[in-house]
Amino acid sequence: MPRTYVKQNVRQQWEGKHLEAAINAVSNEELAPSKAASAYGISRSTLRRYLQERKMKQNPYEPYPSALVKRLGRKGELGEDE
Repeated sequence: MPRTYVKQNVRQQWEGKHLEAAINAVSNEELAPSKAASAYGISRSTLRRYLQERKMKQNPYEPYPSALVKRLGRKGELGEDE
């Protein structure tokens, strides 16, 4: 009898549209970061990281394309291009 695999971890369970909505809610001061993270099902540290990246950008009113890119694990030794 074959066994079916059940995923054990909960990493990367959010979607890009939920992350964008959470970022917009925090940027428009509709929700606090912790409330937005729990409302949209994103971890607080992930939301905090994306908010910090947005704050460091030149123009915070531009669309945020990197919100759709999911990154897991640590950064490689060769950088992001390789």
